[in-house]
Amino acid sequence: MTLTKPQQNILASYEVATLCDFLSVFPSRYEIFEQSDEALLKDGQPIILEGLITSSMKSTFYAKNKSVTHFTFVCEQSYRVSIFNRHYLKAPQDPLRKVVVVGKYKHPFQIIASSVYYQTLEQLGNIQPIYPIKNKIPMRSIKSLMYKALSLCQNYLHEPLPSDIIKDYHLISHAQAMREIHQPSSLHLLSKAIERFKVSEFLEYHIQVQNNRLKLVHFKPARHLNLQGLNPLIQQLPYQLTDDQIEALHLLIHSSNQPVTSSCLLQGDVGSGKTIVALLLAMAYIQSGYSVSFMVPTEVLAYQHTQNAQILFRNFTDHIHCITSSTKQNERKTILDACQANPSLIIGTHALYSEDVVFKNLGLVIIDEQHRFGVAQRAKLIQKGSDVDVLSMSATPIPRTLASVLFADMQVVTLKHKPKARGIVQTQLIEGNSFTSVLDDILKTIQRHEQVYVITSVIEEESEARSALAVYRNLKKAFGKQFEIGLLHGKMKSEDKTKVLEAFRNHEIAMLVATSVVEVGVDVPNATRMIIYDANRFGLSSLHQLRGRIGRSLKDSVCYLINPSDEPLSKQRLEVLVNNHDGFEIASQDLALRGPGDLIGLKQSGLPSFQFANIILDQDLLSKTKQTAVDLLHSSLGTHKSYVNAVIEQSLKGID
Repeated sequence: MTLTKPQQNILASYEVATLCDFLSVFPSRYEIFEQSDEALLKDGQPIILEGLITSSMKSTFYAKNKSVTHFTFVCEQSYRVSIFNRHYLKAPQDPLRKVVVVGKYKHPFQIIASSVYYQTLEQLGNIQPIYPIKNKIPMRSIKSLMYKALSLCQNYLHEPLPSDIIKDYHLISHAQAMREIHQPSSLHLLSKAIERFKVSEFLEYHIQVQNNRLKLVHFKPARHLNLQGLNPLIQQLPYQLTDDQIEALHLLIHSSNQPVTSSCLLQGDVGSGKTIVALLLAMAYIQSGYSVSFMVPTEVLAYQHTQNAQILFRNFTDHIHCITSSTKQNERKTILDACQANPSLIIGTHALYSEDVVFKNLGLVIIDEQHRFGVAQRAKLIQKGSDVDVLSMSATPIPRTLASVLFADMQVVTLKHKPKARGIVQTQLIEGNSFTSVLDDILKTIQRHEQVYVITSVIEEESEARSALAVYRNLKKAFGKQFEIGLLHGKMKSEDKTKVLEAFRNHEIAMLVATSVVEVGVDVPNATRMIIYDANRFGLSSLHQLRGRIGRSLKDSVCYLINPSDEPLSKQRLEVLVNNHDGFEIASQDLALRGPGDLIGLKQSGLPSFQFANIILDQDLLSKTKQTAVDLLHSSLGTHKSYVNAVIEQSLKGID
């Protein structure tokens, strides 16, 4: 299959090696192409019109290579059309050649176009796939290459599913599903194709989870952890544990004491107190002579947890250590010597699975935000001991019944309530892309010696999103003489991040401009205001996590969501957050609102990501495929074994 250089560049942009692999780049959505009734057009209404371009296309450039192109378009009426960042468009040489314009109607007789197709509605077909754009590749180039892939790779689309599964689930073939996904012939067959891929996604996921469960769980000598031994530590805490936290400790210790290795998931809403439960469990292991490895996703979090643990458990400071990639060699050697000599709690980042990190009698591995670590990284850490129990933690709570299906390889322990010593957090939606309207409140907050977060979705300039660097420069210029402003993002050196966060904790910085690096675990009780730029670019669960950085004291707090988007769905999603503070409900609604291919924030949520399936809307199918996966793993049929082995082998290729 000979490809042109531009076609090779398309494959490289989508990180696929071959033309047949390109078929796995699925549409993110579909447009239904039916002519709009011009007599019924209303302001702001989405429209699709077929007609003639009756003028030249004139482009005007502005703001760093952005452009707007204007032209006249005639159907029954004449319209002035504006389309952004399509300066390469030209009017057809044949003045009678019909085109299709897709966009929004703007009264009177104007169109803000999103696409211009140089075909008729009949040529386009009723259903048009829309692919995710990368590196500004034109949609027509993506579709042209996809059609070529479909025609040349048909004979290579072998059927992976066993025939009885296809029959039981009433599925169309893999080859037909692939054709219908990329070239839908009807809404009915497109729906059948999507159903086919949902079943495949769920089956593959469940097979991998069940296989991990079979590998991880094995018999071990019973432990004798004792909750009573923790009572003195619980009594000296500066706050009272909730009933949820006490019950969670009971459940986790009971699970650890069973004669099989324990694998638990501790989930709970933002601020529900998961970390102290994990630390107390760790102390129970240390008191019984076992070491504990506590892996977290960022150095900032590792230092914070270590500092808090050493303050809370003063009699055990010699047993509590921190290792990250920034730990100096002399200090590292001292810590490693101590870990080999005595049972210890070592808190750290991915540096924990380095070969020179050796534990004395490792009994428990705690993984905070486990989805941020690769399978191989987690396995390396667990393999540093024998009969190791595992506690995973997730800050994206989902209903227990759903969690038990999704995380079938773990016992799910849930914290439902928050500690009482918390203020009220209000959430307000700000339309536009500026917090000028709330500036008075922000300045008064700082005058009260309370602190403010300003969150952006990107570090540097990218498309139309506000960047951390630009916002920091602008705020520094406007208010730098009145109060101290800090900057925190993922590309900074570890020691610089630590210094900034310590300064913020110590009230030396009044306003902190940051990316989502502060999303997990950062605890500054004096921070009572948060401004989130481009809130529409975050998943709701991520926004809920960010919002959880304020309201961590008795002071009332406000989170401002700045939404520059005029998309109705964007506003609908954000209003879920405005009207709700229950992380379980937010996570459910967030997932329910996602469409196929819409994975905004999903990778950060800790939940499995599917391109077609929706774990909220497709719960019945999720449960059914779980049982099928269990049956497949225990089946002696050759076709079943070959399919299961292929799924497991494919999952191993993805291990980092």
